[in-house]
Amino acid sequence: MSHKKPSWQHKALVAVFRLMRINKGTAADKRESVRRRDKKWTFPHPPKKVVETCQVNRTSVEGVPVWTLSPLSGEPHGAVVAVHGGGYTTELLAPHWSFYASLAREGGTEVVIPIYPLAPGGTAEAVVPTVADIITEQVDRWEQPNVALVGDSAGAGLAMAAVQEIVRRDATVPSRMVLISPWLDVTISDPRSASIVDPFGSAEGLRESGRMWSGDLDPNDSRVSPINGPIRGLPPTWVYAGSADVLFPDSLRLRERAAAEHERFSFDLREGLVHGWAGFTFLPEAREVAPAIMDQLTDPDVELPSAL
Repeated sequence: MSHKKPSWQHKALVAVFRLMRINKGTAADKRESVRRRDKKWTFPHPPKKVVETCQVNRTSVEGVPVWTLSPLSGEPHGAVVAVHGGGYTTELLAPHWSFYASLAREGGTEVVIPIYPLAPGGTAEAVVPTVADIITEQVDRWEQPNVALVGDSAGAGLAMAAVQEIVRRDATVPSRMVLISPWLDVTISDPRSASIVDPFGSAEGLRESGRMWSGDLDPNDSRVSPINGPIRGLPPTWVYAGSADVLFPDSLRLRERAAAEHERFSFDLREGLVHGWAGFTFLPEAREVAPAIMDQLTDPDVELPSAL
């Protein structure tokens, strides 16, 4: 784990989180926020800046809308399937769109974005197979070396669960996967989580989101909590996480398993950094890893991680 001191920008971000008391959300708060979301929900569309700088197309797979971003000029050389985070209860936000658009523009790739149904209407039992189908459609279209997968937070959990489903089907997985602050256990059951002072995430509120996402499944089912599923057969994977994140033990457990099973994973774990740090483009820490993440997702010839 990197012990480099967090930047002053990161310290400022933490101070803002603490002032807003974001991490005080209870289960009841989460249910109320979902109720308010449903009252004012509108279908997410790419922001104007994205529309102006990328080719934008909308399709659907099994009733799930899918946005595709492509470079304005030149033929894309492959696809990145991007699964957004938000605790399974929040749609993708402006930073997601910005990141996905940069992959299309600068990486010369198509970015395929499933607008999967959110909990409690959407559940792992229904959504995981559909996301697996979306990924497989791209693998079949572009051929495996040219397809990568990225997810952040809950989206990283969904991405990993979908690839596990593809492995169960004995189908071809994407060639590469990037997981940013992955949420891999919706129960947040690792004892190490209890000792983490997280300025951003509320374990109680997250567990309620996880309960809604579980639907009729046991929260420990690997479709809901993919840390409990097999990792053998997953594509070479890069993981970015920070220790000031109540979900950080998920990444530690994944690293422990990858080492024990000699799977091809790489971990960039930062002392004192918050949930999602690698996606906050205004942070020096995120800018430091941005070129590597771009290559991992868009360069079929990128050097893959070795078995741990």
